[in-house]
Amino acid sequence: MTSDKLKLVRVTLFVENLDTQTSFYGETLKLPAFDVRTGWSEYGNGDVTIALHKGKGRKPRLEFVTEDSLEQTREELNARGARFGPIKERLGKRITVGKDKDGNTIQLSEQP
Repeated sequence: MTSDKLKLVRVTLFVENLDTQTSFYGETLKLPAFDVRTGWSEYGNGDVTIALHKGKGRKPRLEFVTEDSLEQTREELNARGARFGPIKERLGKRITVGKDKDGNTIQLSEQP
């Protein structure tokens, strides 16, 4: 597996005031809305989206997909020093979750 097999698809920011942040990203920055619903707003105009999730005090989550099998990618990344946990099913997709060296959450799934 090479780094070109990993693709960043979403950065999730946990925000205290979702209405204020939604207004900032949608109205001030004029980013196109991708998905807006209770407790969640997502914006983007390319391959990577910015999601705003109502929640206080959590670090950002970076979400990647891999072109290779999730098992193989997890094994190879863990062999190089990453610490991804067991593969689980969440919201209809298989994922594994780890942390970077600063404690930010890294989620990895297979490319649909």
